Amino acid sequence: IRGRAQDRGGLVLFGGAAMLSCPLTLDYEALAGRVGELEPGMTHADGTAIGDGIVTGVNHIRNSDGKSKVLILLTDGRHNTGIIDPLTAAKVAKTYGVKIYTIGCAKRGEALMPVDDPKFGRVMVRVRDDLDEDILNEIARMTDGRYWRATNLAELREVYASIDALEKTKL
Repeated sequence: IRGRAQDRGGLVLFGGAAMLSCPLTLDYEALAGRVGELEPGMTHADGTAIGDGIVTGVNHIRNSDGKSKVLILLTDGRHNTGIIDPLTAAKVAKTYGVKIYTIGCAKRGEALMPVDDPKFGRVMVRVRDDLDEDILNEIARMTDGRYWRATNLAELREVYASIDALEKTKL
């Protein structure tokens, strides 16, 4: 975020529901602050509503006058709830000229995930990798984007550096 210049950025959260967390802005400190506040369960709905997340993002950038309209979809899961199918959402994005870069950020195999237990509070449970790479690849392909898998923070930084290099605009 802090490496951008003259690009408006925003943030959409999606779990079992999608919500705008930060509208498009040039205030990178505010946007980075919102990202720093992220934690599991913020949408107060279980699941992964990838299609709803895409359409919420498209709704907030579709009328932008920017030369390039880009969504970065970062997920560790599989679409399993919501109203809008991810491929339908990708068609909507394509209609509005929105490119989607997709990033799967799940480790392969088992990982620990925080879960709110009514008796014990927040506990860590083991879950199997349930990342739907086929859908993420197809979303990226349909919108002229690209898919990456990042299994750790170093790989995620490399992905963002790659996106940064792909989205350079002369000022």
